[in-house]
Amino acid sequence: MAQEVLKSASQADDPEATSRAIETALAQIPSLSDLYISMLEHGASAFAETARRVAVSEGAVLVHCTAGKDRTGVAIALILEAVGVERAAIVDDYAASERNLAGPWTERMFGMLQAMGLPRTPALDDLVAATPPAAIITALEWVDAHHGGAAHYLRSGGLTDAELDALRRRLT
Repeated sequence: MAQEVLKSASQADDPEATSRAIETALAQIPSLSDLYISMLEHGASAFAETARRVAVSEGAVLVHCTAGKDRTGVAIALILEAVGVERAAIVDDYAASERNLAGPWTERMFGMLQAMGLPRTPALDDLVAATPPAAIITALEWVDAHHGGAAHYLRSGGLTDAELDALRRRLT
């Protein structure tokens, strides 16, 4: 999103237009809770496929994305919840990602955004490197309200009962 905004703004060759475009883009940054709910609304099949791969793999499984906190955090939270891990432990696991991200990778990401002309804001900081417990709690509460829990959500994305049983055997 940042690259598209800056590209179109720079083509205008108007510093004020560029500044307005950046402000508009920053105002459109979703909260992590909203981002996660959007992922859940549109990604049941992808989350089910992730759970399936964990369930049927013979060895170690690495689940990752760019930062390992958003798509990965939601996927792992769903998997853990589906196999019966206590929610408090899931939230603690998710929150640990922020500490694990701190350092060179996060600073590189912030440097890249600043090089694009984007100022650091609390919303960008959250998007890049934060894992506030409220974000994953909200996501899991959405799953509860709309699907009756993580197992039902993953089934809605195509995970079979046999695969869910295999996931439980593997992780418990």
